[in-house]
Amino acid sequence: VEATPGLDVTSTINEIEDLRVKDFHGVIRRKSADTICPISGRKGSSYVYAKLEKDPSIIGRATVMLSYAWSYKIRDIIDSLEYHFSVNHF
Repeated sequence: VEATPGLDVTSTINEIEDLRVKDFHGVIRRKSADTICPISGRKGSSYVYAKLEKDPSIIGRATVMLSYAWSYKIRDIIDSLEYHFSVNHF
């Protein structure tokens, strides 16, 4: 996020991925914009499918789910993840 002009860790998800701007992929969607979704067969997949296409060895059983709202600040998400992983000794 910090590599994108005008954005930093105080930016919200909505600010980094503004869905009002047609045909523009923000920080999140640009990572998977050119990946073909294995479910729909259409261009544009989830981030997980984009990562999986590049490195199939990342497949594993999910033990944590990250959920966030469009109004959340990146810093809050980072802090939550850091806390989770520190108390769970990852």
